[in-house]
Amino acid sequence: IIPLPSMAEEFSREVTRQAIARAALALDFKEADESVLDCLTDVMHHYIETIGEVTQDTAESSGRAYPGIQDAIGSLENKVSELNL
Repeated sequence: IIPLPSMAEEFSREVTRQAIARAALALDFKEADESVLDCLTDVMHHYIETIGEVTQDTAESSGRAYPGIQDAIGSLENKVSELNL
């Protein structure tokens, strides 16, 4: 049995999908397959979740219960450096 996504997860996926579509329009794409948008949405959704988890772990390892902007920036810097850009 496959669990149904929560309303919050459905909402976040839809917002992510819309952001991907707007970015594509801004880059002068005129059309895109639904499967391409779905794939890019899945990748971005996973990336955002990963950044959130790393940010929370960073804060907790520093003795803080709640992450701050410095934790988020550090997490983003670490993830970008992992991509070897």
